[in-house]
Amino acid sequence: MAEYVYPESFTHIFAIGVILAFLDAYSIGANDVANSFANAVASGTLKLYQACIIACFTEFLGALLLGKATGETLRGKIINPVLFADNQGILMLAMQCSLLGSSSFVLFATHLGWPVSTTHAIVGAVIGTGIASFGSSAINWTWDNNGVAQIVASWFISPALAAGLALVLFLTIKYGIMRRTKCFLLGLIFIPIFISITFFINVYFIVTKGMPKLDLRSKYTEGQLVAMSWAVGIGMGVILGGFMIFYGKRVIGQRFELQADGKYHRKPKVAQIEEGKIQPVDALSLKSEFADGKIDADDVIQVHVMEEKKKDNIWMRGLNKVKRAALHGVEVDVTSAQDKEQEERMNITEKFDERTEELFKLCQVASSCFASFAHGSNDVANAVGPFATIYAVWSQGSNYMCLGMKNGRCWTKDKFASDIETWILAFGGASIVIGLSTYGYNIMRSLGNHMTLVSPSRGFCMELGATISILFASSKGWPVSTTHCITGSTAAVGAASGLKSVNWKLLAVCFFGWIVTLPCAGLTAGLILAYVGYAPNLWNNDILYSITF
Repeated sequence: MAEYVYPESFTHIFAIGVILAFLDAYSIGANDVANSFANAVASGTLKLYQACIIACFTEFLGALLLGKATGETLRGKIINPVLFADNQGILMLAMQCSLLGSSSFVLFATHLGWPVSTTHAIVGAVIGTGIASFGSSAINWTWDNNGVAQIVASWFISPALAAGLALVLFLTIKYGIMRRTKCFLLGLIFIPIFISITFFINVYFIVTKGMPKLDLRSKYTEGQLVAMSWAVGIGMGVILGGFMIFYGKRVIGQRFELQADGKYHRKPKVAQIEEGKIQPVDALSLKSEFADGKIDADDVIQVHVMEEKKKDNIWMRGLNKVKRAALHGVEVDVTSAQDKEQEERMNITEKFDERTEELFKLCQVASSCFASFAHGSNDVANAVGPFATIYAVWSQGSNYMCLGMKNGRCWTKDKFASDIETWILAFGGASIVIGLSTYGYNIMRSLGNHMTLVSPSRGFCMELGATISILFASSKGWPVSTTHCITGSTAAVGAASGLKSVNWKLLAVCFFGWIVTLPCAGLTAGLILAYVGYAPNLWNNDILYSITF
């Protein structure tokens, strides 16, 4: 007999689901954010706090505009929801356990500094709960309708595509610009073109696959959408190209000088002390000067009193502690070399003209923003997909799946209500940003320059190759791993400078993390659901389901 679920039943599952969805999105921000900004921070293009500020907008907008397609895949195409039609409360519980299994493993991996795939984690968790509920028959293992086979294939196709695109782009820049005698002039000419292409690709995916409520595909032809995207891309290229000419001639010309090796290098900074400006000193230095007879006792006493007042001000001490705790996540050093092997890899990797590299910083900022946008569009589904199902059943009850009851069974709809609420996408995007700002540094520190030397020109190629792959997969509804895409492109660009330029040990650790993620998250979620679902209870002693394999 079917169990009819009234709207707003199982509110406790919905409430806990909100918390777990936040934790899952938080773990995504803390782990996968390195995919978007680790290269930009490692190359010195962006400070860590700047990356966090930019991500507040790009991750959020990516989740809001393009997050729906992949959310639908995780929401109802991996597990066949029809199997839960007679007891939709168990479907809510299964999605809740999926969020718990995924978030717990990803947070554990983040603590250890493993850049794992959050997509693997949630897909594995959903599969684990499906098997725990009904056995393997609950899972769509096929290629059709974005099943598991298609998702798994995309995990291999997308990094290979990202690696190929990044490698072709880097070799073009390396031999077409960076190794030329007039590389700086060539950079001024071609970088606006790269910026135009970057904007075109991302705007095209937004107008064709994002903003579904505007339904631009029905209002305009494909040719018109392409023309609109190119218009935006070319416009931005012209605007930023004009800025590049000013920036290149005025600012970069003043910061660099030609040195003995025939290359331009940044001028050394000289510390200047303004005349008449009092420099800060501590009490110990003043006491030392007093002992030498350079100052009198009144100066020492005055400083000593100020030091004591400062120590006794409990409010200032508390405020400083709160400030340090709040800003800790954006003030950690994630770029410095931490071992000799890393320093050797950085030394043997070919260095390009520093002035031209400075030009590519603008390109890398643009590619980082769009990589973050693509990340938000794809990975927000990892958290909001299962939570959207919890919310749909809680808000609609059995009406989510049933047209009515017949012979004690749910008469299922041909198509379930499938619109993911905008506030759910926004909630997921905001949670990702919080995870990035407070704990994203740990994974950035693990990656950064640890895998290979990242310069602005290299970072631009890495990020653009990964972005194109992620956006293409996201538009198809494939929940691909952004970790795989950026790792593939990073390794390919690094290997182009020599095999010794890549930290293959770190790649092996990443690969190991990818292998264990899916089964560990699936096993955790499945065991939790089995423990809760099959536990004795005071209201119903019947066995809920019989598992068939």
